[in-house]
Amino acid sequence: MATAETKCPSCSSSTKCSGRLLSELLWVSRQRLILFEPSYELSADEQREHVEHRGYMRLVDPVSNMKLLRDDSCDFPVSRGVAYPVIRGIPVLRKSAQALATALGTVIGG
Repeated sequence: MATAETKCPSCSSSTKCSGRLLSELLWVSRQRLILFEPSYELSADEQREHVEHRGYMRLVDPVSNMKLLRDDSCDFPVSRGVAYPVIRGIPVLRKSAQALATALGTVIGG
C-alpha cells in the first residue's frame, strides 16, 4: 500500500527543510515560539513502543554518554559512581545536579 508523501508547508516540496519551516514559524509568531514534545511517560503503550523501536529516546549520562539505570529516586550510570536526581518523575540530567553515589550500583543495579 502506497503512503501519501508529506509536503513541506513552507516550500511545497517533499524535501526536509526544517530550518526554513522553523524560520517561517518564528516570523509568523513574532519571534516567540514554544515547541514541545509529547510526554513519553504519559503516552499510551503503543506510542512508547514506537518511540523505543525507532530509538528516539535513550536515557544516557550527559557526561559519559553511558546508558543510565533507573531507580525510584535517581538515574545512574553503574560504573561512574554518580547519580542524577529524579524529581516528580522528571530526571534532572545536568552535570551540576549529579551527586556522589559510589556504592549505588552494587546496592541497586549491579
